[in-house]
Amino acid sequence: MTTKKIDWSTEERAALIKAMTHAKDVFYGLAVKAGHHQFLEFAGLMHEYIKLCTEAHEAGQDFYSLPMQEHHAEYIAEKLECIYGSAIKHSIDLTRAFLARFFDTSQPVCFKLPNGATYRWNTDHWTLIDREPSEQFPAIVRPGSL
Repeated sequence: MTTKKIDWSTEERAALIKAMTHAKDVFYGLAVKAGHHQFLEFAGLMHEYIKLCTEAHEAGQDFYSLPMQEHHAEYIAEKLECIYGSAIKHSIDLTRAFLARFFDTSQPVCFKLPNGATYRWNTDHWTLIDREPSEQFPAIVRPGSL
């Protein structure tokens, strides 16, 4: 049974962390037996979530205000990339759908890519701000192509 309880007591949070860790460990063992590396990476996502919950718990916070920092986000993105490969990042429609879950995409949002190009999302299209896409990043939509 799942619950959306927010006001966990200190003891309840500690018990949840223990139970989540056990569930992750069981999953990990089964995933190793399954023999599929990308599936195993879900254990890494669970582990990172448990780490964040532990940090929140130790700071006396609930699990809905996790103390996430940039390195946590980078690790999570790395795991998702390993699991789903390049499927999301090489399709502008999938990228838009993915980002819409994390950002208010009705407002302009800027993204700096590893090749130095910066794009701005404006409600329904990408606009290149400072550099043309390179062959290394061919899936990034060129302005006006949506």
